[in-house]
Amino acid sequence: MNSDKNNSLPQNIRNIIYSRIDKSIDKNLENIENLEKPTGQQTDKIFASILSEIHQPEISKGDKQASKSNIIHLARKYAAAVILLLVSVYAVSLWLQPNETYIKTNYAENKKIILPDGSKVILNANSSLTFSNDWEENDDRKVWLDGEGYFSVEKGIKKGQKFEVITKDISVVVLGTIFNVNSRKDKVEIFLEEGKISLVTKEEKIKTKDLKPGDFVRYVPNSKEINISQKTDKIQNVSSWKDGAILFSEASLSDVLKKLNEIYGVEFEIGNEDILNKKISAGIPVEQLDVAIKMLSDVLDVEIELLSQSKYKLN
Repeated sequence: MNSDKNNSLPQNIRNIIYSRIDKSIDKNLENIENLEKPTGQQTDKIFASILSEIHQPEISKGDKQASKSNIIHLARKYAAAVILLLVSVYAVSLWLQPNETYIKTNYAENKKIILPDGSKVILNANSSLTFSNDWEENDDRKVWLDGEGYFSVEKGIKKGQKFEVITKDISVVVLGTIFNVNSRKDKVEIFLEEGKISLVTKEEKIKTKDLKPGDFVRYVPNSKEINISQKTDKIQNVSSWKDGAILFSEASLSDVLKKLNEIYGVEFEIGNEDILNKKISAGIPVEQLDVAIKMLSDVLDVEIELLSQSKYKLN
């Protein structure tokens, strides 16, 4: 008789602890959005709570000669399991709700984004934007851009609060303005439409260059030079993609094909070298590759042959 009671005692303890684990799982899964990692004090409370249940009458009915140290050892073992579970659920909640937002566009796709401060971004095709979800009023606002984006920046709530667009080679620092940034492959191009911005290169973190509306900047990391020119007469062309079409005005075929590669991810093979000398003035849609290819064929008066799903040949 006593032998049966001795054998049932560990199972009773397990039942209590399994019940505690189930309750912890249910509670934390229901409140996963607000879940926080348990502190040392909370951990002690969990352990104490389990011990108190173990010593309740239901368990004390067992054989009084059972080893107290074995009971505590088993309790500690399962308390550790509960703690590990809580920490694991906390880690999952962090994974489900990361502190940063990452947005990426596919080929031939644009996205409109509203940042935590109300600033607006139109993200061009084949581009990505990363930013923190918890901008504080007194902190500088930072976003990371890979590709091309059109920014309309709200002024900081506090005086002097900066907004910074960080690319792999150069940063654009603003106080409130409208501008276009294109950071792809071996170059960074910036066009200031309204307001004032400063450029900071990684090589010269202290030195900056200030721009005024109409300024167009091309920065080539290999040469580490910032070339500034005025394009007040071509303002629409630079950021026309945000309205659904890419406008070209006396652009070289090479530049046009590079832009199509950026937007659609397609490559081109040139069969007739003479067409490289042609200049193009046209509007090409951003989201319709077949229409873009036909328009390019008509403007150049050449045949464009489809070689594969993502490769064309100009004859």
